[in-house]
Amino acid sequence: MENNSDYILPSQPNFQYTNEDDIDEELKCMYICSRPLITPLEHDKCKNSFCYNCIIKLNYKCPLCYIADHTEYKAVRLMSFINQLNRLQVECDICGNKLQRAEFIDHVDVCNFDCLRNCNKVINRKLFEKHDNECSNKIIPCPIGSNINIKRKEIEIHDNICCAKMIKCSAHDIGCNIMMKREDLGNHIKSCNWVMLRPILSSMFDKINTLEIKIS
Repeated sequence: MENNSDYILPSQPNFQYTNEDDIDEELKCMYICSRPLITPLEHDKCKNSFCYNCIIKLNYKCPLCYIADHTEYKAVRLMSFINQLNRLQVECDICGNKLQRAEFIDHVDVCNFDCLRNCNKVINRKLFEKHDNECSNKIIPCPIGSNINIKRKEIEIHDNICCAKMIKCSAHDIGCNIMMKREDLGNHIKSCNWVMLRPILSSMFDKINTLEIKIS
């Protein structure tokens, strides 16, 4: 992949619950984040359940009985409870796809999104690198070396005006073989002997043509 700063990949997809207000409170991490439980741990003493990350942030100190001992917690393994959590309906905040929460981890790798460069392409996250190397609106450095950044689709137009492109002298047709950057053409023309000779040569050619016509 081209090494420049114009690498636009949406943040890792996250989800929102489609009906969070209607979710049973028994499925929520009450007293900490108050949201549906994720990787729930049950406290042996008070039998309340908390998200793994939530209770970690509290150093395992239960917000109800104030006991702080990691050995007092165990993973919730009651399948009927876990299945209820897995079946919660969520919506991807990138593509808007609706699915069960348990399916979201697999969805992350295949989430489709509109190219953020507005090239009108819908991209699969797994194939983003391929698109990044083809996107017509991607800003890339001038391939000739002019230190100008351009959209990929404008390369051909830029090629015709790029100041760093090597070009021939305007008098190459009459004998000047010097190549120079386009930005140096002006200075070269001022000192090019062939450019200075062009008016004289053109006059000579005109006279020769006139003589040829008369002779014929």
